[in-house]
Amino acid sequence: MFQTLFRAGLLAAVLAGTALADPILVTFEGPGSGLAGTFVTLTASVTNTSGVAKSLDGLSFTLVSPFVNWDDSPFFSTWPLSLDAAGPGSQFGPAPIFLVEIPVGTPAALYAGNQLNVYGDGGFTLLTTQSFDIEVLNDSVPEPSTVGLIAAGIAAFAILRRHPAQPNIRNP
Repeated sequence: MFQTLFRAGLLAAVLAGTALADPILVTFEGPGSGLAGTFVTLTASVTNTSGVAKSLDGLSFTLVSPFVNWDDSPFFSTWPLSLDAAGPGSQFGPAPIFLVEIPVGTPAALYAGNQLNVYGDGGFTLLTTQSFDIEVLNDSVPEPSTVGLIAAGIAAFAILRRHPAQPNIRNP
């Protein structure tokens, strides 16, 4: 009797564990990267792993500071309304999913720990939570004042080369 109860409990635990798995899988195509003062587009693929059709209703985000502005219009304009249970219609992407604004003055670094939540099944049921990274790149263009100083120095050398200094000779 104990073995039967143990096996039934073990089977229930295994089934409960598989029921807790995310019904869809979102895979990002690497970190989104861009310069401060621009929007970065994040691209991802999605796969239905549940075995039943899933609707894709919306997104929410948890963004690491300093990122506060985002645009999910690519999700609503290009992503499918649902994913089939199996076959070609059970996968989509890679395609743009959303944009995040990198504020002016953001230091160059890799910002990890951002979270994407995907909702579906017609009632905004959480289907998956996926982390993603945003990489802020260095702006390697020199400031205009630096370029101006370099140009002035080159012009000065050119003038000196064309008109060498005359020796200062005095008459006694």
